[in-house]
Amino acid sequence: MDISDIVLIILFSLAVILIIVLLVYYYLAPKYTSYESLPTAVPIATFSNQMNRICSNKDDCGPGYFCSGICVSGPTGTYQAYCPCNPPYQCYQPNLAGTTGGTGQASICLYSGGQGCTSNNQCASQQCVNNICINL
Repeated sequence: MDISDIVLIILFSLAVILIIVLLVYYYLAPKYTSYESLPTAVPIATFSNQMNRICSNKDDCGPGYFCSGICVSGPTGTYQAYCPCNPPYQCYQPNLAGTTGGTGQASICLYSGGQGCTSNNQCASQQCVNNICINL
């Protein structure tokens, strides 16, 4: 066994270790919600380095991002924009995954009670009765 055989054994061992590390990372890395699972009323978000993780306030998000249930950047205040909302809109908070490090959907502005509607998903209460949003 000469030096070239030893070098080949070392390189092969390093390659095997690298493959093992990559496989462990792949299977243990958190899985994120796909964009297709978001309701159509949710605008496409630009996510911070938190990768759409649930947040409680702006401090949970990276620079240039804010918390609207998850870390996002983009328009706020108007219909189907991110919370906080301007009148007559109200913040709708979809059901967020409750696990530590879970993922969720952005909170968005929908019509508040008493506003006109044609379907449940236009209302913050998710209830449109006789073309009027029901109060929360």
